[in-house]
Amino acid sequence: MQPDIGFGKSRLYPMAYARQGDNTVRIGSLELLRSSAVMTLFNTSDPARRTGSVGEETAAQVNAEVSDLSYHLVIMNPPFTSNTKHYDADDGVVNAAFAAFESSDADQKDMAKRMGRLADKTCYHGHAGEASAFVALAEKKVRSGGVVAFVLPFTAINGASWTKFRELIATKYTDVTIVSIAANGKDMSSEIAKAVLNTGEVRRLEDGPYGGATIHIGESPVGELLNAPLGDYESGWGAARLTDASLAQVAHALSAGQLWLPAQAQAIELPVV
Repeated sequence: MQPDIGFGKSRLYPMAYARQGDNTVRIGSLELLRSSAVMTLFNTSDPARRTGSVGEETAAQVNAEVSDLSYHLVIMNPPFTSNTKHYDADDGVVNAAFAAFESSDADQKDMAKRMGRLADKTCYHGHAGEASAFVALAEKKVRSGGVVAFVLPFTAINGASWTKFRELIATKYTDVTIVSIAANGKDMSSEIAKAVLNTGEVRRLEDGPYGGATIHIGESPVGELLNAPLGDYESGWGAARLTDASLAQVAHALSAGQLWLPAQAQAIELPVV
């Protein structure tokens, strides 16, 4: 908004990553899975001070304090990279999630092991990749009654490796909103968000093949809202990334042994195996 005005201070911290001087490895912000305070790589913006021989100066490093269960709002757009890519002779990558900054094969392997230790017993899964570890980090930091918002790959909705994530959302969170993109279009995200918030009654997945509540920007329909249950998290949430919500409703009826098409007033029993 005001590019000519500099920041006096901020909370932007570069975190230690890859092999360190003491021969240990670090995995950046995900070190916060282990602790509420992590030493930053270097300090460029925090006003922390120390007294030296030439007087007061900015500390070269500071502890980034990110306390557990304390944040009202956590917003993340994490990397989607999976750490399960096998060795490829063409690019020399053993583990894609930790191949940044020319990390060696040994570094990548050790960082993957550290990730496994720090994210143990969370919703993290190696095949789901780094994004699932950041979800676990958000869960660790958000307070009761707080809000989390993620940009995640579509596999989070239906991928087998994301089952623990869906279980976490279905069992510990309320007022869940999933926004999926089914087609390319103009970038009108903020206007679509306003339209979603202002939409009144929303049809349910179980209501029959009548579609969802239409989201309008002006006179133009830009999407549909559909209320769908979260309980069946193991097999995935299917009512997403569809241009016509009635397709999800027809599929749901079939899964319950009913044939219910848009032209029919009511469902026809159709046992399915």
